[in-house]
Amino acid sequence: MRSAYGARVKLARFCKGSEVEPLLPEDFQRLRVGTHNALSPKHIGSPRERLLDRRFSMHSTMFYSGRAYCRPSRPSLPPGVMLNKCELILVFTAGIFAAFPSMYINDALVPLSTYLPYYYKGITDSAMGWLTSVPFLPSLVITILVAPLIDKYGPVAVGIFCCIWFVAVSILIPFVQASFSWLLVTRVLFGLFSESSWIVQASLIAKYMPIHLESFGFGLCMSISTAAALLCFGTIPPLFSDINLSVLEGPEPMAQVEYLRLEKRIILSYWLSVVIAVLSLVIFSACSLPLVRIDKRARVAREEYFKHTAFVPTLPVYINTTILPRLPARPNRSSQTFFLKQLVSLPPDFWLINFSFSILLAVCESCQTLLLTFIQVQHEEITSHTAEYFGVMRTLFAVIFGPLCGILAGAVGRRPFLGCITYISITVAFVLIMVLPAWYNLIPMAIIGIADGGSSAFLKSLFSKVVSSSQINTAYAISESFLNVYQFALPPLAGFVSDLVRLNNGKSYGTPLTFTGVLIVGTIIIFISIRRDKSVFRGRLSSRT
Repeated sequence: MRSAYGARVKLARFCKGSEVEPLLPEDFQRLRVGTHNALSPKHIGSPRERLLDRRFSMHSTMFYSGRAYCRPSRPSLPPGVMLNKCELILVFTAGIFAAFPSMYINDALVPLSTYLPYYYKGITDSAMGWLTSVPFLPSLVITILVAPLIDKYGPVAVGIFCCIWFVAVSILIPFVQASFSWLLVTRVLFGLFSESSWIVQASLIAKYMPIHLESFGFGLCMSISTAAALLCFGTIPPLFSDINLSVLEGPEPMAQVEYLRLEKRIILSYWLSVVIAVLSLVIFSACSLPLVRIDKRARVAREEYFKHTAFVPTLPVYINTTILPRLPARPNRSSQTFFLKQLVSLPPDFWLINFSFSILLAVCESCQTLLLTFIQVQHEEITSHTAEYFGVMRTLFAVIFGPLCGILAGAVGRRPFLGCITYISITVAFVLIMVLPAWYNLIPMAIIGIADGGSSAFLKSLFSKVVSSSQINTAYAISESFLNVYQFALPPLAGFVSDLVRLNNGKSYGTPLTFTGVLIVGTIIIFISIRRDKSVFRGRLSSRT
């Protein structure tokens, strides 16, 4: 009767969505035996007993087949290896500065885009667009190749290599920037590992963070790394405050002097990127190297575990033990094809969540430049200088609400539902941009910033619930590749639709309409994930842990 009671408790917890272990046929067998013991002797062998047998057989098949079970809510570190508060702070700091130099070097081109057309005379808007987009091209393939390196060498070693790469490329830029073609080449070199730094950040969070801090870790680290864009707007434009662009189009002697001053300021801004990259390398190394000791503790704990669980055959004392086979300490009987299949074949629920996350973050990241241009064209009182306030508003709200969304997800759970609310809110924001007066557009830009900060806390943190620990780095790499594809494809698509539906007065609503249509598709996908959470996962995706 005691085993039957335990099975009933397990069944009740499973129905409430709080049971981690899946229900097995043995549990229904215990319930069946307990019910049979509770029957009176006169019902033994009666139709009532046979009816109970059929019901338990049917319920066992219904509960055990067609169900998906989440990864157990436990840290990736072995039992007995816990992080103290100081080590958690080191993980947060290392995660922030793993992607900070990449974000700064990439976004430094945004405030420089106002002055580069005067420096590279005769450059077209198409060439400037290529200068912005080329870093994403090599990342489409390199991010997939970085995942096995992180599995083999760990996120700390790969993160240090990426930071050293950013320092080397940023030092190269000031010496070759006089040629636009060579600047384009250095942007391609930078793009080799620019997006890989985000995989390092995600791997650090998934490896060292406790489950209850995972959403907060994604929200905090990604939002503060995004603050590099604010640093760009705060450091680069003041360098050009005394540059008079109208003089560059005047008489030759004065234009030449102003041109040389402009060149010095552009080179100075590139050296500022070198300083940021070096500081990020120092901080990341100082914060991540102590994590190597945690890896050593984890390795010792795993070796002790395998030592206690390894199969050690015993023979009678009169048989020589030298005939015993030398078995490996770890099971090693699976083929390489099996491991490759496990690496590539990700569950379908990952693809649904990945599509929702990639679309949401790609829209938030790629819409800023196009929306600033749209607002400036639609409203005559908005100039090229005041339009930057809308971009600062979006970035500022992304930095503030990233950690807050992480705290919200960790406190209440229900991350798929919060992701759906985020999709609906940002869709409404794009509709409002088409109808609101000039300065009221700060409100939808703030909503877009909140969605940017909450995308990782609500959706990216779900990867570890539907993907096994051995596949999590591959999942992050595939997600970054999808994100790069969307960021590369959405701006040209929005520009094409904008030219297609342009009105007679020169204005066009094609840009917000394009992003609105893409967001509607993402809303449908996240709604499917919510339905699968209830019908397949029994609400485990909405749990707080």
